[in-house]
Amino acid sequence: MYFPVRPESATDHYRQGMLGRLLWESALGLARDPFLEERWREVMSKEFPAPRLRAMGNTLGALEPSFAEGLETAAALRTLFASPQPDRARIQELHGRLAKLGAAFSAAAEGAGMLGRFLQYEMMDLDYSPYPALASELEAKYRGLSERSARFRSALSRLAAA
Repeated sequence: MYFPVRPESATDHYRQGMLGRLLWESALGLARDPFLEERWREVMSKEFPAPRLRAMGNTLGALEPSFAEGLETAAALRTLFASPQPDRARIQELHGRLAKLGAAFSAAAEGAGMLGRFLQYEMMDLDYSPYPALASELEAKYRGLSERSARFRSALSRLAAA
């Protein structure tokens, strides 16, 4: 990754890319780049001050209950489909809850900026599957969203402290 000779001349695009790189390193469990983290203060402190980073992390944290509810609801659906006589009314109720949860999640994710958009895109990346396979896929999706969100929040907290 290149680094501008004069940090004050870094473009908005560069700053967004640098933040994305540092967050993705953490989210994917990659080795941290000490050079970039050191340069973080020079380039990013004005564009992404600690209060803004903490606010992004708080917004992501506010999504955690939605992820937990989605995981729980998808698991309940999977269990219902595994029973000898699935309760159709309960399945429809849980499916409706997942639909409402998805809409609420999309609205809430807007406040998390690029991270929220990523989580929205991640949620939309579902294979076409009928139930009961869809319930298992949704369960895995909500688990993954929760894990990525927690890693993003950890990285934001570390960068805010830098």
